[in-house]
Parts: sequence; structure tokens; C-alpha cells
Amino acid sequence: MNKNYCPICGRQHKTKKFTFNSKLKLISSNFKKINNKKNYYVCKNFEFIYAKQTAKRRKIINDIYKDFTFKNNLIKPSREIIIANEIKKKFRKNMSVLEIGPGNGELINCLSKFKNIINIDAYDINKNKFFTLNKVKKFKNLFINLNKIYHKYDLVIMNQVFFHLDKLDKTMNKISELLDDNGHLFLITPNPFKHKVIYYVYDIFSISSKKNIISYLNRYNLNLKNDLSYLLKNQISLIFKKNFSNRVRGEKFISKYKKTQISFASEISKLRHKKITINGMGLKGNFIFNNYKKNVFQIKDEFRKINKVFKKNFKKKSKLFELKTY
Repeated sequence: MNKNYCPICGRQHKTKKFTFNSKLKLISSNFKKINNKKNYYVCKNFEFIYAKQTAKRRKIINDIYKDFTFKNNLIKPSREIIIANEIKKKFRKNMSVLEIGPGNGELINCLSKFKNIINIDAYDINKNKFFTLNKVKKFKNLFINLNKIYHKYDLVIMNQVFFHLDKLDKTMNKISELLDDNGHLFLITPNPFKHKVIYYVYDIFSISSKKNIISYLNRYNLNLKNDLSYLLKNQISLIFKKNFSNRVRGEKFISKYKKTQISFASEISKLRHKKITINGMGLKGNFIFNNYKKNVFQIKDEFRKINKVFKKNFKKKSKLFELKTY
């Protein structure tokens, strides 16, 4: 074990690989097959696993994000509408908002309709998103460098980006600085014990449990105010408040998560003996399709308007196994 800088805790400590025997192929968050490998390492101080960032990996990820498209209203009500309505319920005063990684701008569009939202800024590495976001009435600025933001905000939103941040320690330190005194952070990220496929997503940088995320953010003077994890299926949804006293201890995550992933890999590997119909072509559906394409008889997705049958040389009497992935 070598001693290296850890991007999670920002300290020098011995690095240990997080490994188990799995031959499953990776996928990107825009559903594309990735041929490159990825190694995870352990941050022992906060019980996170993380992927080392290299120049090659950074280039691949930048290409993924530049090519990223996400259709509106795939699920009704959409995730962004649910989040926006929760913000409307929880926050009544006039607010300035910063969204980290705004995606297609659907959440910004929803928030702009609320009277108490004064202005909305966004941070994203893809500067082309300005042309989409600029159509929203209350949208003001798109920043492509977090360190060039000098405003203070009442609310920062991180929707599906926390596990993607490759400089987590530095980024969270900056986000804490950007929050006004008593400002809030709304964080929504996949639950790794329920959304197990995220381990195989190439552009995921780090993974840990809800309790460890809460404990980790305490070091940036961000303390849990509301646990809203009931809000969205398979998601961790948390509201943190700056300068709010509510400290939480972390938990042992690494060994428990390893068992979860070994079990998941074993469960998925059984599909190689089946004739499969995949119902739901989101992240998990595409992951299974890319790994067991030869076994797939049909893919379908009502929301994405997909219904495709593959003519394969299956035995006539082979039993069809329908896998629901939504």
C-alpha cells in the first residue's frame, strides 16, 4: 500500500484497492458501453471508495458529458418536478439559487416559476448549456469554473452530481464558502445499496452510504436539517444547513458494500443462461443489455417509447424471463 493524496479527505494516507471478482462491463451515465477499466480505492478516514483520476479518464468523462442528452418528462411526475415542489414547501423566503450540474435545465425551469426565487445561477463544465438555460426567465449566469464564482447563495442544489465530483474535498469546501450564513444545500444522489448498478458507471467517481455522506459534510460546516430519502425511489435526498448544530457519526461501509456488490454480480451473472426481455431501458436496463446482448430477446420501455424484438436463435421451448429494471 502506497501513501498518496486522497481527494475525499484531502490528506495523505495509504491507498488500498477495493476489489472483488467481477467480469461485468462498465457503462456511462448516458447509457453507452465503456471498454476502459476502472479501479476503486478506499478512503479509510470517511469510508468512501473512489476512482483515481487520470488525464485519460478525465478526457473520456468530458466526452461523455459533452455528448450527454436527457429527454424531458420520461417519468411523470418527473424527478425535477418533485424536487422543485419540495423546495417550494421547505423554503418560503426570497432566495438566490445555484445549481451544480443542471443537466437539461428542467429543475431550473421549474424553480423559475416560484415567486420567492429571485435569481438562479448554474455551474457546469459544458459551456454550451448556456444557450439552453438562457431561455429561462430568472436564469442569470453559467459558470464553468467554480473558483470564479464570488456570489453568496441561499440555496445550492446538487442533483445527481455528488458521486461524480472528482475533487470532492476541494469542491465541497468551495460550496460551503458559496453558501450565505444559514444557507442550505439540497443534495440528491443514488443510494448505493438500492441503486447497485452505479458501481459500474464509468463517470461515477466516489461512493458511500447516506450516514457517511452526512458525517463527511459535517467537516464543511454543513449539518443535516432534513432527511427526505422517502421522496425519490432508490435515492438519498438530504437538506443541509450551514452553521446548524447536528453532528452525525459515520459507519462501516466498505465491507458491507463489498458483500452487496458480490451478491449483485452473482445475481446478474445468472442471466447468461436465460432468454431475457428487459422492461425499462434506463441505466440498469442498458447495463444488462450491454453485458448480455446475446441473451436479450426483447427490450421495451413505455416512457422512452422503445419496443424492439431481436431475432435470435433461441430454442423454441426456451422460457422467457422478463426483467423489470425501473
